[in-house]
Amino acid sequence: MFFCCYHCRGEKLSPSRVNPLLRKFHDLLLGFKIEQGDFKAVVTIVDDVIIQEVDSRWIKVSAHLNFEIIDISAETQPLYGLDHGYSSLIHRELRKLSLTDGTYTKKVNIDVVDSYMGSSPPMNHEKSCWPKQRF
Repeated sequence: MFFCCYHCRGEKLSPSRVNPLLRKFHDLLLGFKIEQGDFKAVVTIVDDVIIQEVDSRWIKVSAHLNFEIIDISAETQPLYGLDHGYSSLIHRELRKLSLTDGTYTKKVNIDVVDSYMGSSPPMNHEKSCWPKQRF
């Protein structure tokens, strides 16, 4: 299980302006895949999306990502856990995802700021990039 935290930043963010962009970013996450040699990781589900409006210029979002992982090099043995190198690759590639919209007079940016592999995202603290609400 992976959790992805991303921020939406801009001026005077409103639901009518941000919701279509969040939907586009959701689709971007759903289309996320990595193919490197014998390794392939494809997002199959983007679920449990939590949105926290911090102020009129900043929205924190987290989502639960399910991956289908295929490691052809380990064909003879079942894959019980994800190799650290591959999980690092997924984290690095997720951080490259972003969406910028300048359709209106003010620009809106959506960028991945953190990702986490585990049963639940890291605990929240005062300066956490993750939304306060838990799954």
